Amino acid sequence: MVKKISDVCFGIGKILTVISMFAMFGSMILQVVMRYLFDNPLIWPEGLSKVFFIWMSYIAAGLLIRTRGHIIIDLFVNKFPAILANILKYVFSFSMLVLVILFSVYSLKIALNTRASIYELGNISESVIWLSMPTAGFFMIVQMVFIIYEDLYNQFQKTAAERANS
Repeated sequence: MVKKISDVCFGIGKILTVISMFAMFGSMILQVVMRYLFDNPLIWPEGLSKVFFIWMSYIAAGLLIRTRGHIIIDLFVNKFPAILANILKYVFSFSMLVLVILFSVYSLKIALNTRASIYELGNISESVIWLSMPTAGFFMIVQMVFIIYEDLYNQFQKTAAERANS
């Protein structure tokens, strides 16, 4: 069940990231064409590409958790015995989960508080930009729960296999 939810969120995140990337590039290409071919630059493509870049970046950060693509410094953890290293790994994972939850909650509060602020595009609220953070936070939470679940499951399987062999 956890894997299925993680897979669905991962798929949605990939789709949103690709859409954001193509929209960002499309708006910039439109700006270049309008500026240099028609000598009539548009006002909004640069601001729109910033919005798509922000969304793409935050959603991709959530996807990297699933693939364990974030930079980690395990030099410190590897200095300890295996049992203590495993405990530290779980402490770090749960700490990261708490931080992502806090990040999501407070960024949602910011997004809700900026509804009245207007972004440079004109009629778009700044909350559209700020909503990228709690959305990405949701993806991060789902993926962190999956990673923790997967690590615990693998540890349990490893322990059960060692007990069976003894």
